[in-house]
Amino acid sequence: LQRDYFELEAKDTDDLLTATPRRTDAANAVDLPGFARAERFGLRYRGVIEVPADGVYRFALASDDGARLLIDDAVLIDRDGPQSPGVSYGSIGLAKGAHAFELRYFQGGGDKVLRLELSRDGQPPAPIPTAWWRH
Repeated sequence: LQRDYFELEAKDTDDLLTATPRRTDAANAVDLPGFARAERFGLRYRGVIEVPADGVYRFALASDDGARLLIDDAVLIDRDGPQSPGVSYGSIGLAKGAHAFELRYFQGGGDKVLRLELSRDGQPPAPIPTAWWRH
C-alpha cells in the first residue's frame, strides 16, 4: 500500500485530497505509524486488495477521529468528520482477484484509533493478511 502522511488540521477526510503529503512510503498494513505526531495529522492509504476467492467480505473500521473506506472507488464505510472512538461495518461482494483500495483517516485531538479488520463466511473480524496488499 502507498501511505501518504499529512500534518494538518482537517475537518473531514476530503481535506487530504488537496493537501501535500509530508511523507510518502509503502506500508504492509493499515495502522497508525510510529512516526506520526500526537495530534492534527492525516493518513491516506491507496493500493490494491487482492482477495483469494469470490464472496461477501465484511470490513470493520475502528477510528477516532474520522475515516472513510473506499473499495473499487465506491465508499463502503463512512466515519468521516470528528468522531469518538467507535467501529463501523460495511459488507461488499467481491470477485476473486484485485480491487482498488483507499482508506483516508485524520486525527484531530485527544484519543486516536485506526484499525481495519475483515471477515468472511461468518468468521470473526481479523487483520487483513499482508499478502493481500499491493501498491
